[in-house]
Amino acid sequence: MSLHKYFLNLKTDQAKTRPVGFWFASFLFLILLDWSSKLIAVQIGLDIFYNQKFAFSLDVPKGVMFVLYVLVFALIGKFIYERYQSMTSVTKLGFCLILAGGSANILERLAFGKVVDFIFIFNGVINFADIFVLSGIIVVLIQIYFVGTKKV
Repeated sequence: MSLHKYFLNLKTDQAKTRPVGFWFASFLFLILLDWSSKLIAVQIGLDIFYNQKFAFSLDVPKGVMFVLYVLVFALIGKFIYERYQSMTSVTKLGFCLILAGGSANILERLAFGKVVDFIFIFNGVINFADIFVLSGIIVVLIQIYFVGTKKV
């Protein structure tokens, strides 16, 4: 089965049967998974990078950083609110990943002023929350590309 047919087959009424509570529980689980992985990384002595800067280590003032966070979350929230009933379960999963990863990092930054990164990739360092955000973006973009913007 081609990737295109796979994603089209996931566009079923099952997406509408998953209650909002399922997605909220998934959201919380992903945040806890990220935080647990960071705690374990610190406890077992992995090389840690404490990121005090914005995404991709951009040097953005903290006030601007949090304004950007609020704007992005507001836009995503508005998008989800307006389209939730017609979204496929795969699209909902994508947004759950994006919001959980973003929330995990934002809450950590609010609590500690920095984010723990411990997965060294090429010349960068990331964490599970970053992987969730990137994966969610890819999932949503694939859904838009294969299913079309009217169904997302």
